[in-house]
Amino acid sequence: LRQQLLDALREASNGGDRLLQSWQRCRAAEDEVEHLKRELSQAREGAAEVAAALMDEQSHASVLRCHMRKLGLMPPLELNSSCSDAGDGPPTSPPPHSPTQ
Repeated sequence: LRQQLLDALREASNGGDRLLQSWQRCRAAEDEVEHLKRELSQAREGAAEVAAALMDEQSHASVLRCHMRKLGLMPPLELNSSCSDAGDGPPTSPPPHSPTQ
C-alpha cells in the first residue's frame, strides 16, 4: 500500500510538472502573439500612411499632367475625358506649339 501511495504521488508530481511546463509554453505563446499583434498594427499603420502618400502623389501628378496639357507639353486627352483639377474637357483647339498650326 505504501508503494502504491508513493507511485501515485510520483505520478501526480510528474503530472503537475508537465502541467506547469505546458502553462509556461502557453504563456510564452501568448506573449509572442501579443508581440505579433503589435507588429501587425504598426505594419498596418505604415501601410495606411504609404497609401495616403501614394494617393496624394497621384493627385499631384494628375494636376501636373493637366497643367502640362494646358501648356501644350502633352497631347490632349480623349474627347470624353477631362482633367480632374479644372473640371474642363480637353482643349478644343490645338495647343500653340502644335505642328498643325
